[in-house]
Amino acid sequence: MLRAGYYQEESERKAMADQIKQMGIIIENHQKQFEELRAKFDAEVLKCSELSIKLDATEVRTVLASLQENALAHQACVLRADLEKSLKDNASLFSKIGREDKLNVDNRSVVDNYQIELTREIRTLCNTMDASISQQNEHLQCIEKFYFDVILLFSDFTKYYFTALFNGFRD
Repeated sequence: MLRAGYYQEESERKAMADQIKQMGIIIENHQKQFEELRAKFDAEVLKCSELSIKLDATEVRTVLASLQENALAHQACVLRADLEKSLKDNASLFSKIGREDKLNVDNRSVVDNYQIELTREIRTLCNTMDASISQQNEHLQCIEKFYFDVILLFSDFTKYYFTALFNGFRD
């Protein structure tokens, strides 16, 4: 069960890392787009400037610049919103990774405590078995001694009985 949880966490962590990597790529792409738009904007402003000088029409120059600035400003706002969303998503993913790291530490602690308790219980079981085996050996030695004494007593009794019986036939 812990192994399945571990593999699931690892796959989630990998998925989050892939998401973070993709968001980084998206951020870089948005940054490039922003820089390209800025370069276009600057180029267009330069063009407008040149056209304004050539045409010498102040009103035309103002209208064109305003239109271009509005379009670029709108695109910049869209890119900025996308960047802010990406930053929030990254923060959320890092937070989730932090929670998973804490969970991994907690799980490791549970496993370590279980292992310590299991070792203690096995040691206690071994000591109990050693004491039981020792007690059984003592009991078996007592039984062996008892039977040896009974056999010795029976041997003496038989010897005495047959001697008395044999001597009784002789008389």
